[in-house]
Amino acid sequence: MTRVAVLTSAVGLVDGFVRDLELHRRIGIEIPLVVRTHPSMLLADRLRDLRAGIARRARMTGRSPMAHLVEHFAWRALQHVSMRGAAIPTATPAAGQRWMSAIATDDPVVRDALADVRADLAVVFGGSPIPRASLDAMGVPLLNVHASDPAFCRGMPPVFWEVHAGLDAMTLTLHEVVARLDAGAVIAQRPMPIVWQRSLVATLRATRERMMLEVPPLLADGLAKIVSGEARPRVVSPGPLRTLPTLGEIVAAHRRCAHRSRAHR
Repeated sequence: MTRVAVLTSAVGLVDGFVRDLELHRRIGIEIPLVVRTHPSMLLADRLRDLRAGIARRARMTGRSPMAHLVEHFAWRALQHVSMRGAAIPTATPAAGQRWMSAIATDDPVVRDALADVRADLAVVFGGSPIPRASLDAMGVPLLNVHASDPAFCRGMPPVFWEVHAGLDAMTLTLHEVVARLDAGAVIAQRPMPIVWQRSLVATLRATRERMMLEVPPLLADGLAKIVSGEARPRVVSPGPLRTLPTLGEIVAAHRRCAHRSRAHR
């Protein structure tokens, strides 16, 4: 059995896969460790992380830190409202699984836990970029679930940029983790529809709920190929690196949702 650890900031989206022991046996894996990653709740740490994130986005776009600060809080408010009422399950461990929490994917306690359970590889879903030095220190190969086609969009936030572009579908991707964000060789991909609703909030909520059904088969397909030796990692030409949308882009995406919803009536 190949021992696969799961490191995620979105446990609800992988809950169905993590607890499906029959599926694990069928594809030849076991999941001994699940790590829920989330930022520190200490105010000093949150302010430090916010400053670092704003500075990083300002360097990426060439726009002012103040503009990015406004967009950060606008997106957080939108995300909070879109998650309200969403049918995201409360994740629970299956028999024999160790569950723990960590501040980040590359937290030293995570590296120790991976060694303790003798993980052969780890799957990452959500969380911050992992520096090259941390990748080297992790001790196991890492795979990432990216909620887009890397040739279309790298970075974040998931779902939004496909909605903004008016696409009918998005492509979930399982790829190798490398130092360049969302640029590793692709192991497996799975298309899924954008679930268009009358508002951006409702479209994000409905599409994320659909994602819960699509992530488990993506992981099963990719991991089965790795275990059987049939995986043929495919290098893709990385697309643009995205970050949080501007207020104008949020408004444009909302209008797109209203238009697409009327068109499908």
